[in-house]
Amino acid sequence: MNSGVNVTALYLAILLFAWIPMHFWSFAASHSRDYENAGIPMLPAVVGLRKSSFVLFGNSLLLGTIAASSFFLNINGLLPAYVAVIIVISVALCYFNALAVFGGSSEKNFRSVYRFSHVYISVMLLMLILMNGAYL
Repeated sequence: MNSGVNVTALYLAILLFAWIPMHFWSFAASHSRDYENAGIPMLPAVVGLRKSSFVLFGNSLLLGTIAASSFFLNINGLLPAYVAVIIVISVALCYFNALAVFGGSSEKNFRSVYRFSHVYISVMLLMLILMNGAYL
């Protein structure tokens, strides 16, 4: 029995922990009027869409940094191609969040962030599976 901590599992846990606020808050921002009308204290309903857009943009920068850190950790000998995909998809995530910050913080822009958050985490998980090689 191996009692050590699996670095890939730890990295995945941190990545998911950083991704969850992006996912939930972008959904809440895309339905902010519903949350306000229901009196549910989600971030956009409490601080407004404009401030939420800055929080989500900061979260996308943090998420991209965490994702790129896998290269420096050399988790399971990850290939540079993995890092290239991480950079491209993290820049795309920042782009969608920048649209929310600089594009008027509309519910439509937040809906784009929410939809892309699914693509982001799916690609990240797929890349980890492929690079780990445990499931091939």
